[in-house]
Amino acid sequence: MGFKFRLQAAMLSCEMSILGRVFAIIFIVHQAAAPFPFNNFDNWLVPPASAVLYSPNTKVPRTGEVALRKSIPANPAMKSIQDFLEDIYYLLRFPQRKPYGTMEGDVKSALQIATNEKDSILGSVPLDMKERGLQLYNFLIDGQGGLQVLIESIKEKDPDKVSMNLSSSLDSIAQLELLQAPGLPYLLPEQYQQYPRLNGRATVEFTMEKGNNSMFSVSSGGGLQKTATIQVVLDGYSAPLTAGNFAKLVIDGAYNGLMLKTTEQAVISDNERVEAGFSLPIEIMPAGGFEPLYRTTLSVQVNWC
Repeated sequence: MGFKFRLQAAMLSCEMSILGRVFAIIFIVHQAAAPFPFNNFDNWLVPPASAVLYSPNTKVPRTGEVALRKSIPANPAMKSIQDFLEDIYYLLRFPQRKPYGTMEGDVKSALQIATNEKDSILGSVPLDMKERGLQLYNFLIDGQGGLQVLIESIKEKDPDKVSMNLSSSLDSIAQLELLQAPGLPYLLPEQYQQYPRLNGRATVEFTMEKGNNSMFSVSSGGGLQKTATIQVVLDGYSAPLTAGNFAKLVIDGAYNGLMLKTTEQAVISDNERVEAGFSLPIEIMPAGGFEPLYRTTLSVQVNWC
């Protein structure tokens, strides 16, 4: 079963209903040190798009940021550290009394692994990235927003500080893991070897202008500007064929000059580019899975309300 890939983004403002053509694709770059590049959304007066997953498993990632973080195939010690901190991410969602004792124990366990496994963690970083890896490691241990500071904020029982320092530590972990990731840790099925694939992670930047030549409003005193930019992360670790096909379409210029069609969302569709790209199988990475599945029957639990 084939399908056409579509990219959906949150509505930027009510003015986006008159969005015009995507007139340029700026770049695709392999992402090594900035796993969550959605910082430009702050300038567009609305929050970034986020993925909300509904599941009886409360620890399933509920944002795109967490899902991207979990998908990186990295050093086992780093994954153990990440698991302890992701547990705190979950515990912080408790609405009343938060289990600060459990949180502190999680951070101390993570810190112990990070200290004891320093050689293993840094040994997984390529030689040309060792200096950057050491900087990230030192920041994770002792930096402002690192594990030591996270422990202190937990002792203060300040959920805002805990959340801020936790995000900082998890960001450092994700950046270290991206340095460690060697590419795909699995082999694609033989029948899909001829398809383009993305062996890792990349960022695509779309630059847009409005069809009626009006201006975009920029917050924080930025005034008006003729163009706006969207950055999209392609996750080849979880969906190498889908991400690879999308990257090839971008490189081939398939989206240059494409008119955005908008209802309640801005949608970039390749319906007008039927001659481009490949007809792909549905590519699904199950939660906790090692590799994506293709043309496979899934056992899915459905809870009816």
